[in-house]
Amino acid sequence: MINLTKEEIKQMELIGRGTYGKVYKNKDKVYKLYRPMVPKEDGTLVKNPSLKYKASRLNRLIRINQKLQYSDLIEDTIFINGKFRGVIMPYYEGKLLSKQEDTDIYQKILRMYNLLISTKELTKHYIYPTDLKLNNIIVQDGNIRIIDLDDYHTKVGFCPSSAHLKKAITSLDWTIKKYLHDYRNFILDEKIESHLQRKIPDVCKTYQGVEDYLYSKSIKHNYIFIDDTSRIENKLRLLRDPKYRIIYVCKHEDIYEAIDKLETKNITLYDLVPSYELETYEKHLSSNKCLGIKQDKMLKFKK
Repeated sequence: MINLTKEEIKQMELIGRGTYGKVYKNKDKVYKLYRPMVPKEDGTLVKNPSLKYKASRLNRLIRINQKLQYSDLIEDTIFINGKFRGVIMPYYEGKLLSKQEDTDIYQKILRMYNLLISTKELTKHYIYPTDLKLNNIIVQDGNIRIIDLDDYHTKVGFCPSSAHLKKAITSLDWTIKKYLHDYRNFILDEKIESHLQRKIPDVCKTYQGVEDYLYSKSIKHNYIFIDDTSRIENKLRLLRDPKYRIIYVCKHEDIYEAIDKLETKNITLYDLVPSYELETYEKHLSSNKCLGIKQDKMLKFKK
């Protein structure tokens, strides 16, 4: 708990305004101060639900924050004149996903896969973000960071209701499909929907459905792109299927490790391509003018 004065807040840099509060930057931290009143959909003002101080919930978010690898919750709480007014979080130097310039589909899928990993990590600690959207995600040095996990839209608890879990999964699913411009499929997969309808939803299987969707999007003309962040252990049957051509994207200096890693998994590589040539490589896939290394050249790298 940190006690501040209004004068100290005024000395900080105002970097953002939102419906629920103002955001200030102080060195490498973000100070988010909640507004006393916020508008409802009909325009009437009500007390900001984020100002309902629940010490147990906030302290739990602070404790869990120390265990997370891919996301950040809150680091401390802010009090002004003895009243709870906001929270402190890390500052991210990056762009909102909604502001990102267009990139190739493979990089987009990688970003969404990283978003899925972040969401699954939160769920492991019983944190359920139900308000995911492109404006709540920052890309920092290629990494995905979910922001605004402090507000009341984020559900915390060991036993979430099926409604909260469904909202969290739907929020993730819609965010991914909107980013990939998959407007025709703005509906949950039937398998995901069936699991969410159960009294006690199977969290693992619902996220598996989202992961399967991302893999299906990565398959282009029977090609599957993977890199060192891909969790291939979960997709060995798919990657060993001879009808698919597995292309490994790697840094040039990692070629030796890439070949050895996949050979130990009994995965046959179709091609290797340096990451800096990926965009050009993809453009030539349909015409079979591959710019990678190909199987007949791979042995040269192992000698």
